[in-house]
This record gives sequence, structure tokens and C-alpha cells, in this order.
Amino acid sequence: MRQQFLGCTAPYGFKYVPKNTAKQESGILMLLPEEATIVRQMYQWVDEEGLSIGRVARRLNIGGLLPDCCRKIGNARSGKAATDITAIG
Repeated sequence: MRQQFLGCTAPYGFKYVPKNTAKQESGILMLLPEEATIVRQMYQWVDEEGLSIGRVARRLNIGGLLPDCCRKIGNARSGKAATDITAIG
């Protein structure tokens, strides 16, 4: 089974590096360490503290844990990050 990213926007914590046909390289998802740390923290809050998606979003907003591109996060976005199969592994 080929594990290829077929989405149009890379999941939070990753950056899509397009394929290079000249070098015959496939496109890949590159892990962004700073954002991956935040995703791991989100999983920890849900797993160890039983936080809901809404509370995770509030904690991210209050704590200022987001990069400039995502200054305010809502339930839908934090829920997507928390349930994305790419982030889960």
C-alpha cells in the first residue's frame, strides 16, 4: 500500500513539499517540529486530562501556543488536528 498525501492543505504540524519530476521525487509531508510539539501537547491534554476539543482550543488561545498563521483556533480546527490520521501516525 502506498502512503501518499492526497489532500490540498497539509495537516497542522506538517508542510507539503511538492514532487520534483525532474529528479523523479515524490511529494512528501515534512514534519514541522514546533507545530508537532503543539499537536503532541493537544493529545496529552485529551488523553491525560480528558479535555474536550473546545477546552483544548481555549487553552491554545489563552496560552498563546499558536504560530502567527493560526492566532485564534476554534473547535473545528483543533478537532481536525486531534483526529487527523496523519498526526495520529
